[in-house]
Amino acid sequence: EAVLEKLSDYNVSNSYKYKFIPHISMTVDKAALDALLALTEVEKVEEDSAMPYNVN
Repeated sequence: EAVLEKLSDYNVSNSYKYKFIPHISMTVDKAALDALLALTEVEKVEEDSAMPYNVN
C-alpha cells in the first residue's frame, strides 16, 4: 500500500497487488518508473516480457 500511495501522483495503471507474496505488477511511464526506482521500499524492478514457448 505504501508504494502505491507514494506513486499516486504518477501515471500508474493496471496495478495489481498479489495476496500472498510481496509483489505488485503495474504499468508505468518513465517518470513513474524513476520514482519507483527511487523508493527504498522497492527491492527489485523487472520488466514483464513475453517468453517463447518451446515445444520439445
